[in-house]
Amino acid sequence: MTREASFNSGNWRFERYSGNRYFAYYVATSDNTIAQTGSDVTIQLTVPFPHRLIGFDIHHMSSAYADSADQLNISIKRTLVASFPARAQVNLYTDSLFNADGTEKFGETFEYPPATYDITLNTTSTDKALLIFYFQLLED
Repeated sequence: MTREASFNSGNWRFERYSGNRYFAYYVATSDNTIAQTGSDVTIQLTVPFPHRLIGFDIHHMSSAYADSADQLNISIKRTLVASFPARAQVNLYTDSLFNADGTEKFGETFEYPPATYDITLNTTSTDKALLIFYFQLLED
């Protein structure tokens, strides 16, 4: 896979915003949101290149697109090493969001091989979540 200014990886679109930095957003729905069901919703994000996860933004909204006042639980796990046969995972982030917006910054400390992230969201309502991840893609 070559690194274009933008490319798709599964249900995610990667867009270059500066040099080797990309943001990724969900494209499986027309409004780019992840629908909540009242129980766990898990989606996968695969980064096909060596990379650093710089951070993410999340916006939690009602089904009518107003800011949600409901609690949203979020968990992000990454495959330890994609080639391991057991698909071992490490928990990168777990939190409960009590307001409509959240930002988490990881910095540029850790480098990862190509990996798949499992993102689990849970709220007691049928809200929507808009997620944007920021990556620095490294040389192959």
